[in-house]
Amino acid sequence: MNLSMPDAVYLQDKVRDALPTMSRCEIKVAEVFLKDPQEFSELTVKEVSRQAHVSPPTVMRFCRTLGFDGFADCKRSLVGQAA
Repeated sequence: MNLSMPDAVYLQDKVRDALPTMSRCEIKVAEVFLKDPQEFSELTVKEVSRQAHVSPPTVMRFCRTLGFDGFADCKRSLVGQAA
């Protein structure tokens, strides 16, 4: 997937803004995202959970904290595709 730069920058800002409201485990997912949004957009929920050392439901909660319906919706936004 090719990352849409405006969408990636917007989502990075959105993640940074939401950090104070996130649980410690959600912050671990945020760190994986912020480290490499392009890679994040190519990973499965299980791969993100392994990298962040959290459970797959935590990855889903991270996405819902950002206002998405789930992981797929978050990834679609990240790559600039219509939900």
